[in-house]
Amino acid sequence: MTERETDIQLMRRVQAGDLDMLQVLYSRHHLRLRTFLYRFTGNSVHSEDIVQTVFLRILKHRDGFSGKGSFSAWIYRIARNAALDRIKSESLRRTSSLTDLDPPWSGANAHDQAETSEKWSMLEQALRNLRPDRREVLSLSKVDCLTCREIAAILGCREGTVKVRIFRAMRELREEVDRLRNGEKK
Repeated sequence: MTERETDIQLMRRVQAGDLDMLQVLYSRHHLRLRTFLYRFTGNSVHSEDIVQTVFLRILKHRDGFSGKGSFSAWIYRIARNAALDRIKSESLRRTSSLTDLDPPWSGANAHDQAETSEKWSMLEQALRNLRPDRREVLSLSKVDCLTCREIAAILGCREGTVKVRIFRAMRELREEVDRLRNGEKK
């Protein structure tokens, strides 16, 4: 029965006192959150700790969940805030990496694999060269596949602002890849 229930329905059950449903929510979301938080902090140990903090906050503040809007946006906002708190308290350096993603060259021949690996490395370097806010919006939209509405809820801004930020981040990423491809110094 719990497999068919939506996240909002499960959260309603948590609010009603069925705390076992928090485990179901954890199993549904912890991997995506950990990956998001890894890209946010650049540290796998910290990202796992922050995931635990997210679910503790959900438990502690479960009555604050309204059920309006997207559950994903709500949980990502909690995760983002927990990460920002951790960064502030421990002065973590924000980095971004695609290393948790599977490289797209499995099954390719050696030449294609080397060429794809080089392109992948260039993309990672270009992402690292972007401002943290640009990396964040690209991560949320392109890697986590969240909607502009969900990202707006996470970032606390308007949907139109998110669309502009994604457009600008993509433009800067293309420019950075071109710069790296041409061997130009920043």
